[in-house]
Amino acid sequence: GKILAHLGDELGDEAGDVLALVMERLRNETTRMPALRTLAAVSESPLRLDMTPILARATGDLAQFLRQQSRALKQTTLTTLDALITANSGSIPPQLVANVVQEAAALVTDADLHLTQLSLRVMLSTLQRCPEAVPSIITAALPRALELAASPLLQGQALSMLIQLLQELAASGAPGAVFADLITSLLSRADAASAGGDGQAALPRQAVANLAKCIAGLCVRADDATRQSTVTGLCASLGGDDDRRKHLALLSIGELGQQVDLHSNANLKDLILGCFESDAEETKTAAAFALGHLAVGNMDTYLPEVLSAMDGSRQRYLLLASLKEMIVVHANSGRDFGAYMDQVLPRLLEQCRSEEQGVRNMVAECLGALSATQPERIVPTLVQLASDDDNARWTTAAAVRFSLSRPVAAPQLAAEMDTFLNMLSDENLDVRRSALLMVNAAVHHHPEMISALVPTRVVPVLMETMDLQLARVVDLGPFKHKVDDGLPLRKAALVVADTILDSCPSRLDVGAFMPALVKGLGDSDEVKMLAHQVMVKVAALAPVALLGAVEALVPPLEKTVTAKIKEGQVGTEVERANELIRSGLRVVMALGALEEVAGTRSWTELMQRLHAKESVRNLLDSMRRDRAAEL
Repeated sequence: GKILAHLGDELGDEAGDVLALVMERLRNETTRMPALRTLAAVSESPLRLDMTPILARATGDLAQFLRQQSRALKQTTLTTLDALITANSGSIPPQLVANVVQEAAALVTDADLHLTQLSLRVMLSTLQRCPEAVPSIITAALPRALELAASPLLQGQALSMLIQLLQELAASGAPGAVFADLITSLLSRADAASAGGDGQAALPRQAVANLAKCIAGLCVRADDATRQSTVTGLCASLGGDDDRRKHLALLSIGELGQQVDLHSNANLKDLILGCFESDAEETKTAAAFALGHLAVGNMDTYLPEVLSAMDGSRQRYLLLASLKEMIVVHANSGRDFGAYMDQVLPRLLEQCRSEEQGVRNMVAECLGALSATQPERIVPTLVQLASDDDNARWTTAAAVRFSLSRPVAAPQLAAEMDTFLNMLSDENLDVRRSALLMVNAAVHHHPEMISALVPTRVVPVLMETMDLQLARVVDLGPFKHKVDDGLPLRKAALVVADTILDSCPSRLDVGAFMPALVKGLGDSDEVKMLAHQVMVKVAALAPVALLGAVEALVPPLEKTVTAKIKEGQVGTEVERANELIRSGLRVVMALGALEEVAGTRSWTELMQRLHAKESVRNLLDSMRRDRAAEL
């Protein structure tokens, strides 16, 4: 295929013979995939080889391949069809193009988004190059495309391709696919969900977000008058009583405002701020999203208004959420936020000591996103906050966590990581837990920034944390409730250990960590589950380290897997109890597969006792059969 694509012009009349040979290879299942890739390469060749002799036959055969069961075949066929239509649209008979549209449309479904993306791309190429195929696309593909737009599973490239297809259909002006028809169809998807008799048939949140992206995508490509008319209609929804329609309108305005300046709509900001008072949480969240994205389209107008609205407002959390949306959009799109730092940073620092954890968490997200675009200002600020009061330190650890969770972390963070790790030993338990989550994010997303510090600064803290028992009794009047303040920290410590084993296992001295892990096996149920997960990984990565701990492992494991369901437990309680037993048996299976462990006396005696219990033996046998079936 590559040779033909680059040297085909040297073959002269013999090029047709070679293409005929490729068609023969297309009939053979063994050579079909290479033949398809050859046709795609020739179609994309800059030599513009004449494919007319085989074009009709190839298009017809490829359309039939889309009915085959093989997913790989359908993927390659769609890629080839796209190349054929792009390069030779004028030479393919209209009836064959219509047939391709019919077969490709059948693959537009949220069950396989990659195939859906490829199908939509074929549809888009056809629409752009074969105007006579528009009726076929409207009949066969548009209904499925509109159904897909309301799917909560739609995302990524499939969503982008769907928006492009809808934009091209609207631009075609074909009956049934003009702008007004498409907008009405998209809005009706939300209305249909709102029409449920008991009001419970609402679309999932992600489905509403997808519909909003499609509506905004259509408005971006519309003329000014049409766009303004649509925005006016959406604004009218904001003043209505239908929260579902209001939710969709807010998200649509936000998506559109990010790309188009909407400040000419004088009352738009006030309408959005009015939605902050809604009783529906989804409406308030959508309003924050809309205000933030609206500001991206005109920062000079909206940012000062958002910041001034924070003064004395009881909706400070939602206004901070709007500010976060502005910052995140700038960070994700690579836009410069430097011009607004002097206005924004002081407001964030004012709130980083707030008593409300939700407000501090929102500030942390803002600082974390800003560190990606303004690290030279944000990282030194975080270093200063790391020695401030309890709430500021908590915010600092959370901000570093959010920053490290981004695909690209600021190199300045690595230079200050040793300072941030001091919070692992903080006197405040909430700060310490936030620091553990920060370490987990660093190890998971950017192990190179922290791996050198893991053995000396992190692992000792994890071992110390596993010893942390802070039980207290809370008097609630009629009864007393036992609370363990150390439980969240022990859980977080095991999560970090689990992540270290995934990302940089060589930095964890498993032998030294085993006593702490054994304690986890006898802890509360939640800690036990995490300890089981870590133990299974240890068995795979460092089986020798388990030899000296077998004696200590047996009692807590046996107690867990032989536990009986307590009287009075029902429903989810029974499910959780059974899942804990299965979790313990996974450890038994993992350790029993190791010769080093299985040969010890303690383990042999444990297995004898377990097999003597019929319920445990049957469950263990069932799990082994399931594991064998998976392999």
